[in-house]
Amino acid sequence: MDSTSAAELLVAGTPPHEVSRQCGLRADFVDHVQSALIDSAYIRRSSFQESLSSDQVLQRFQGLAKRYLLTIFLSSLGVGALIEVFQFLRDRKMMMDGAIGPAITLTLIAAVLLFQCLLFAHMGVVRRALWAYPFFYVGVVALPNLVTIKGSDFISTIVGGLLAFVALAPVYYMFAVPSAALGGYARIRNQSLRQNKLSRQQMLEQLFELRARRSGAVPSEALVKSRFTGPFFQKLGRQVFLKAAIMSALIAITTMALVLLFDPKGNSLTGAPSFWLGISQLVLMAISVTSLVLVSIAAGSPVRALLAAFIFSVVPLAVYTIPAKPFGIGYITSPTALFGAVFGLVFYNIIALATSLAVMIHINSKRTEALTANQPDVLDQEIGRLQESLSPPSRRICVMDVDAYQSSRMKQENDPFESEWSFREYQAMISRVVARYLGVVHSTAGDGAIVGFPTSADALRASIALQAEIAVFNVRVNRLNVPFRIRIGLHTGQVQGSLDEIQFTEVIDVAAHVQKAVPVGTIGVTNRTMEHLDQHMFSAAGMKVDGYDVYVVDHVRGPRP
Repeated sequence: MDSTSAAELLVAGTPPHEVSRQCGLRADFVDHVQSALIDSAYIRRSSFQESLSSDQVLQRFQGLAKRYLLTIFLSSLGVGALIEVFQFLRDRKMMMDGAIGPAITLTLIAAVLLFQCLLFAHMGVVRRALWAYPFFYVGVVALPNLVTIKGSDFISTIVGGLLAFVALAPVYYMFAVPSAALGGYARIRNQSLRQNKLSRQQMLEQLFELRARRSGAVPSEALVKSRFTGPFFQKLGRQVFLKAAIMSALIAITTMALVLLFDPKGNSLTGAPSFWLGISQLVLMAISVTSLVLVSIAAGSPVRALLAAFIFSVVPLAVYTIPAKPFGIGYITSPTALFGAVFGLVFYNIIALATSLAVMIHINSKRTEALTANQPDVLDQEIGRLQESLSPPSRRICVMDVDAYQSSRMKQENDPFESEWSFREYQAMISRVVARYLGVVHSTAGDGAIVGFPTSADALRASIALQAEIAVFNVRVNRLNVPFRIRIGLHTGQVQGSLDEIQFTEVIDVAAHVQKAVPVGTIGVTNRTMEHLDQHMFSAAGMKVDGYDVYVVDHVRGPRP
């Protein structure tokens, strides 16, 4: 028997030792076959898991988003058909009645609504969520009911369907619109995070690309302008919280007047309102929501929009304390009023947040379109933003450049393992010493280091400590047959940003050139560094480096060459 027969037996669950006996194969070979089977099973599992990975799911959502209205309609129609099937089974007594039917219906509707909200969040476009509701309603409610409708009930079903269409719209939009708004906001945040994580080199490349596009750009219509940033909203945005309070107070006073006119006994406050009062309240609710949407747009930020929503929720309670029966303190402390206040606070906050995020997404989309179209004004703004990021506020820093003298020769003349160990300890010693004087090591290229200090005095104290420490290091730590000898150069200047990002700056270059120019075992400083130190410690080196006079602390020396 061959390995194929062994594999078949192993797949069938035969123990490896029995497979070895039956097939006449060595036990270790059977173990290899078993391992290969396990690996192949793992590969199959991995392939299945890969199909469920975030990238695969994202690709599927991208495919659905291209035909999102069709996706909304088909998913809704499928749920509507399932609901009708369950209804048919209940009518034929083929399925348990009672609470199970409504529970299944609600579960199916919740499932399709969750799926559609995830799709809206992936697309991140609020207007698509607004367009989707008619397709959802037709799929879940309208078409299934038209199939089962009886001729005599046609007119009443149509009227009831229209009323249901209006009644269900706020519920659908309460979930769909915030999902789209939060998805769009998350996309903007991710773009901002990716931009912030760009290296300095990537930012420079982006700047050069924008400059090239700007040089070939031609004047065009301002695409970035939006109706949400026009004069009306700018005017409304001034003292927006006061205007929100006035609007909500007027709506609350109007509500009180209507209740006193149509229902002076206040029955509608605890029960169903009369027809005309109900219509009037629906109109006022529409006015209130529209006012809040306008105020949220004018607020200019999600936080300010939420504050405006809070005002819209709280001010009516203050109005309703007016002692005009059935209103007053007793009314606002009733369970009905408290429940209405909490529901209104949640409802208004959802509207305000979704509106503010939708405006933010819209403006960002307009700006992206303008950048893509090479609109000169927007390109100039983006170039200016990049230049500002590449040129942060300058700060004064003193840079130390320290290097081991004839390090290549030291490595060549000694055991490579001892050389590696000794040079690693040497670098660690530098890091320990400079850290005591607030130094930050930014580079350890070669056999030295580039270190930044907040002040020249800190840098000088660290340099003196290094020259003293290197003698101790040679006696107690160094395994090589030659001592470490170092030179140090210091230069002070202005830098923008971190030395990790701007490695090609004049301050570092001058410090490195000074280090190479001064004698071994000394500390060389430029006249710009010496200006901030006790000048009696230095003597002129009789040279200029990069246009700067060089001075040395020549009484601080390490081992002689």
